[in-house]
Amino acid sequence: MMSTRIAVFVAGVGLLLGHPGAAQRGSGDEARRDAYFRGVAEFFEVPLREVEILAEWDLPVGEIPVVLFVKDQSGISAEALMALRRTGTRWTELAARYNVSAAAFHVPLPPGEPGGVLARAYTEFRSRPVGDWGAMDLGDTDVIALVNLRMMTRVLRRSSAEVLEAMGRFDSYADVYDHLVRSAR
Repeated sequence: MMSTRIAVFVAGVGLLLGHPGAAQRGSGDEARRDAYFRGVAEFFEVPLREVEILAEWDLPVGEIPVVLFVKDQSGISAEALMALRRTGTRWTELAARYNVSAAAFHVPLPPGEPGGVLARAYTEFRSRPVGDWGAMDLGDTDVIALVNLRMMTRVLRRSSAEVLEAMGRFDSYADVYDHLVRSAR
């Protein structure tokens, strides 16, 4: 809700100052975010409104899929996860607390795929037997990227290499999603 107000404010200021590009950027950011939310809703088979409500908690947009993923894996409510995350609790701590191991976050990559922005995490996965993956301590950025990788490869039917390459080029997961949608046309 707050980001919508900011986008509207930025757009209005842009129009008042005679900068129509500022208005377009605000609405474009919102359109990319909304498309990303539709993809999240599709992947997790939840109503779009549920994703929009989660966005009102002011967590970064890219973390909303993680909330839904951990919720699905653990049975803990999204609201409880959001509240705990807002206290600064790391995703791996929350996952471990509710019996979701690092192995649950793993997304298989083709042989030889280096892992892009997830290279460190995949080096760790490859260096351990599968039975030891549960003991891994992934960082928050790895958990967020892994869940978004899973969601985007399935919803957009794009290869992990394509998604990882886009993740290395864009700062937001909504922008990654938008790029992948546009490049598929």
